Amino acid sequence: MAICFLIDSVAASADCAAARFARLRGARQVHCEDLDSLPGQLSQRSMIAISASRLRELSGRHRSHLANLVGEGATLYVRGVAQSCATLDLMPFASVELAIAPEHRAVGCRFTANRMLPAVLAGEEMVGDLFDAPGAERINPAIEELLTVRHVDGVERAAIFALRYGSGCVIYDLHTQDDTGADASIVAPLARREMLHRDIGALVAANRAAGMEPAELPPFNLTIDDRPVNFDHFNVAPLSALLRHIDHLCPGTHTDFAWTPRHTSPCRGYLEAMKEFSTGFVWHGLYRHVDHRLISHPAAELTEGTRMIRQIERRFGIRFQPIMIFPFERSTPKQFPLLVQAGFLAVVEEPRHPSSSDPNLLGYLGDSLPARVDATSGFTVLYRYLAASLTRERMLAMAALGLPIIAVAHPDEVGLKRLSRFWDRGGDISHFDEVLKFASSKGLPPRSLEDIAGDVRRTQPANDRLTQVMRAAGEP
Repeated sequence: MAICFLIDSVAASADCAAARFARLRGARQVHCEDLDSLPGQLSQRSMIAISASRLRELSGRHRSHLANLVGEGATLYVRGVAQSCATLDLMPFASVELAIAPEHRAVGCRFTANRMLPAVLAGEEMVGDLFDAPGAERINPAIEELLTVRHVDGVERAAIFALRYGSGCVIYDLHTQDDTGADASIVAPLARREMLHRDIGALVAANRAAGMEPAELPPFNLTIDDRPVNFDHFNVAPLSALLRHIDHLCPGTHTDFAWTPRHTSPCRGYLEAMKEFSTGFVWHGLYRHVDHRLISHPAAELTEGTRMIRQIERRFGIRFQPIMIFPFERSTPKQFPLLVQAGFLAVVEEPRHPSSSDPNLLGYLGDSLPARVDATSGFTVLYRYLAASLTRERMLAMAALGLPIIAVAHPDEVGLKRLSRFWDRGGDISHFDEVLKFASSKGLPPRSLEDIAGDVRRTQPANDRLTQVMRAAGEP
């Protein structure tokens, strides 16, 4: 389990970026009044957060202690620039004192291709209104730039950089401390281009302490609800056109269709068209397409639905994934134990804003995790999002956090309503274009919902701290 030591300072408070990302990565947090509270040795899965002002005040003995811990593999996150200081002293990690440019007015910033950064951020640039950002002059060759800012004088300077020391690393983030609350969303600020640069230093430090691989790209998936359906004989051509368009924009894209078990008489041509592309099928209800909160005997519904699914699989040579999507986006947690018993891996739905007994978990968990764990049944609830809500900025934020991007649409949005072949009934094959262009440009791997759910479950064993966070996110 990762651990984050927050050294007494504003940059290491419960509301700071370091604390919020450490919580997100499942790290246990320890607040330290001074450096004497730090242990003599730390594992490589350790992070220490401190402000530049506090670091500058440390005695030689305390600096030496920090150097030993970083040398053994810990990650030190240093935020800000000491007040009224024109330089940044990198001792005891390097005999270097960097000049801080007097010009703070910036007009843009750029992420480098450094491998400490999440891979999706490499080369990303933001240009816009003026913002305040300190920058260091004349970076030493031993220092690895992560983010540079371009000031109004036309000079690019380092705003976030790393210095390797022994087996560990120091992340210097010159941004002033943010005023985001402990329960504020993590994704929302990252999805604003003018804010993205402010939190990445803390994310890099937390990722490193948690042992996350920055080069690993998160998967993506397209899901279409309510298809196939009975006797939909005239939509083979629109379906083929949609799947060809998807594959043209992003070859190999996987599309899952949410199929209600009661629909046992689909058009065979419809299914044959699907088989020409990377497609799959998941459950869309236990048996009927109804509000499952109103079902009196869910076990009987599941029994009948299972019988129908087995017939469909045998008749058409397909396979249903053990994934449930409830009709009408109306989650039914009381039925989760039934699904667990039946061998389902997960239910997939849009995130909600959970309440929790832990005030530190409020707010940001709803869209900052790949899933939540139902507190009663232990069932995984995987998050998906309406395709229309996934702007490039939001997807960049999600991918930077390592979150799978699951985009959902309904037949009327993608031109698959009944008889769409004969007259315009709304929707367009370009509905997923924003998602497909982003996934293609970043090289995101396409995955089925079953594979994504399996990965989430495998990477979060039951006793893992992040699983506890995910479980807390699901508490009523």
